[in-house]
Amino acid sequence: IALDVLLGYLDRLKKEATANGYEWLLFGDYAIEPVKRGALFPNRTLRDAGLFSQRDIKGMSYADFFSAPAFAMVDHQIAHVFCRDKKATAQAADALANMIGVRDLLDRDAQKKYGLDHRNSGDLVLVAEPGAWFAYPWWTEKSEAPDFATHVDIHNKPGYDPCELFFGWPPLSVSQDTRKVRGTHGRPGESVAWASSIHFAEKPATLIELASATKTWLDAAS
Repeated sequence: IALDVLLGYLDRLKKEATANGYEWLLFGDYAIEPVKRGALFPNRTLRDAGLFSQRDIKGMSYADFFSAPAFAMVDHQIAHVFCRDKKATAQAADALANMIGVRDLLDRDAQKKYGLDHRNSGDLVLVAEPGAWFAYPWWTEKSEAPDFATHVDIHNKPGYDPCELFFGWPPLSVSQDTRKVRGTHGRPGESVAWASSIHFAEKPATLIELASATKTWLDAAS
C-alpha cells in the first residue's frame, strides 16, 4: 500500500511538472544489496597499526581525531581515510592494503576515476567488496565503547552507524551488534534506477554517468 501511495505521488509530480513546462528527473541512488561478508572495521586496523589515537575516560575509549595520524570516516560501503601528512598516508595505505573485504584502496589520483578527488575527500578512500560494509568502531571490548555508541549521535560518531536503526532496552538505546545490518549500498559503479523527461544521447547506467549526463544537459541548456 505504501509503495502504491508513493508511486501515485511520483506520477502526480511528473504530470504537474510537465504541465507547467518543467523537465524532470527522478532517481534512486540507494541500490541496496544483501550483506554477506559482514562489517569491516578500518579504525581497528588503523589502531592496531598505531595510527589511530584515543583517550581513555573512566574505562571508555574516545577517539582523539585532532592528534590521530589517521582515522576513517565511514558510510556503508565507502570509507574516507583522513591522514595527518604524507608519511601517515603511506603508513595507513600499508595497513589497510591487505584488509579482508576491501575491494579498492584509492589514493588521490585513483579517486579521479570516480569523481571523488574533492578537497574534502579522504587522502585515501576504501571501497568494500560486494556484500561487505564499513563500521566505525575502533574498540573491541564492549566495556570500551564510548557513551554515545549506545544511542543515536551523528555528531560524535565518525560516519553513519546503521545499527542506530535497531532499538533496544532501555528505551532509545541502540544496538551495537553489526550482524543485525542485513543490507548495504554505496559502491561506485553500481547501477542506478532513474526516469526522466530529458532525452540523453546515451542511456546512463550508473549514478556517475547519470550525474555527468545531467550536467552536460544543464550546461547546454543554460
